[in-house]
Amino acid sequence: VAADLRAVHALEQRCFPSPWRREFFESEIANDGRYNLVARLEGVIIGYLFAMWFADEMHVNKIAVDAGAIRHPDWTAEQHAASIKHDIDQALDRGYKVAISDVWSWSADELAGQLGGLSAADRATAIYRMLHDNYEAQPTFSDPVAGTYYELRRRPVR
Repeated sequence: VAADLRAVHALEQRCFPSPWRREFFESEIANDGRYNLVARLEGVIIGYLFAMWFADEMHVNKIAVDAGAIRHPDWTAEQHAASIKHDIDQALDRGYKVAISDVWSWSADELAGQLGGLSAADRATAIYRMLHDNYEAQPTFSDPVAGTYYELRRRPVR
């Protein structure tokens, strides 16, 4: 909602080295066909999601979580990667299509650079390895602004 815009944009600026402008978030709140969600912890906004509907599909435009709110700060990089793999596999097992942004095409170093804004760069290699060792990705959607999105599928067992 508009009352949350200041906190959402502040989180955007903390999470990303090239944050999107406040006007983007204002237009997302005002436009039809949009879905916006904030996550709060003890009344403080710790995350957000901005998405839009295309016919019967939802396209996630922007998502962020405050690094301090990431669960299990004591976990190793491998434990975080295993948790993400579990979530992806659970969605696939339930018949969902799992999409990933252009993060799929990034090198491990690029991923570390992007995660650095989330105080999670140390997890980049484990997450990169987990994704590329266990899944294949096919381009499904390309947007000049948002980039390419890929559908993840399990790699065939060898």
